[in-house]
Amino acid sequence: IMTDIIKPRRDLDTAIALDYIPLSLQYALDEYISSSSDSTSIMLDKLTSTLINNNVPSNIVAQQLPIFELAKSKNIKLIACSPEYVDITTVRQEGIQNVNQERRSNYVVDSAGFIEWTQDPKNRMYTDKSLLKDFVPLDQKDAPANFFGERILVHESISTTIAKYAV
Repeated sequence: IMTDIIKPRRDLDTAIALDYIPLSLQYALDEYISSSSDSTSIMLDKLTSTLINNNVPSNIVAQQLPIFELAKSKNIKLIACSPEYVDITTVRQEGIQNVNQERRSNYVVDSAGFIEWTQDPKNRMYTDKSLLKDFVPLDQKDAPANFFGERILVHESISTTIAKYAV
C-alpha cells in the first residue's frame, strides 16, 4: 500500500507525516534520512532510541519501523507533527492558555482563525459527533472542554506542520 501511496505525482515531493512524534524531534528524523546508507541499521537504532528516550511509546515506534525503513530507502522526508507531550498534558489538565506561548504559536499559525472556528455554531455538530465521542475522563476533574482542547491542539499542530511543509 505504501509503495502506491508514495508514487511520484507531477514531480512533487512526497513526505510522510508522523502524528505521534513531537516537533522537537524533527532533527532525529532528518538525521536518520540524511545518513549514509552504510550506517542505516545503526542510525535506525539511534532513531528508535532517541524517540523512546523522549517518551514516544515504544510499541508505536516498533510498529512504525517498516515506515522508517521505507522512507530511508526511498529518501522520503519524515515530518514530526505532534505537539510536545508536556503541552498535550497541560492542555488536558489546565487548558490551552497555560501552554508556552512560543510553542503554542508553532502549533497554531492562525490563532485568530482557530478561535473563530471553535466558536462558530456550525462547529458544534463536529465537536459533538466527532471529537467528543471518544471522551473518557482521566479523573474526576477532567471535563469534555479539556479533551476538546487537547484534540484540537493536536489536529492544529498536524495541519500547521503539513501546511508549512507544503509551502
